[in-house]
Amino acid sequence: MEKLTIRDVKTILTAPEGINLVVVKIETSEPGLYGLGCATFTQRYLTVANAVEQYLKPFLIGKDAHRIEDLWQTAMVSSYWRNGPVLNNALSGVDMALWDIKGKAAGLPVYQLLGGKCREAAAVYRHADGRDVQEVEDNVRKYMEQGLRFIRRQMGGYGGGGRLPGRRKTRSPALTTIRMLTPGASPGCLTIFEIKSALSRSRCTMFTSGSRRSKRCGWRSSWSLTGYFFWKIRSRRSSSIGSG
Repeated sequence: MEKLTIRDVKTILTAPEGINLVVVKIETSEPGLYGLGCATFTQRYLTVANAVEQYLKPFLIGKDAHRIEDLWQTAMVSSYWRNGPVLNNALSGVDMALWDIKGKAAGLPVYQLLGGKCREAAAVYRHADGRDVQEVEDNVRKYMEQGLRFIRRQMGGYGGGGRLPGRRKTRSPALTTIRMLTPGASPGCLTIFEIKSALSRSRCTMFTSGSRRSKRCGWRSSWSLTGYFFWKIRSRRSSSIGSG
């Protein structure tokens, strides 16, 4: 079989629903065979695109498209400073695109190349938003009727920031939503809240304590801290807390 080489590397910038996305497209020496990968860093998308176009593209052109591990390792150590969200997202896009190419060349979905299935399905969650508690609750009920077991509840926009008409920005609407919706929650439904790393250590502790009576309540990105403090808070809560 003739060697499959990388012919071109492109970045595609798009913004469906106002969300900045970066897609890496790698074209190969075989006509029509290409791969796509996600390199999205929504807040610094132009920086990622520049890293791909100016640094990774010249390195990748002409290389063997099947040597994914070798390319990743070499690209990672090719700069003096390594890691960081820009380089990691750029490399992720390249890595996904190369695996996409390998799967297409083999005529198999990538998960088969990585060992095959380990489950028949994966759980998903939906966002139940609303301008007030009643609208949030109506949307929660709608998703529960569809059989969803994980529902993220928020009021006043993405992250539950409390951006309601006539009110200054506050986090209290999210807590109000918890208190109003918990009593009628389905026993088979896990509640998820995300408040986008907007709380200090002390306010995060107060906020999670306010939801104590909710036994099936999950938190994601409650505050912009990791490490010791995250585990300290988590050890004192009965609800699930995720940091990311």
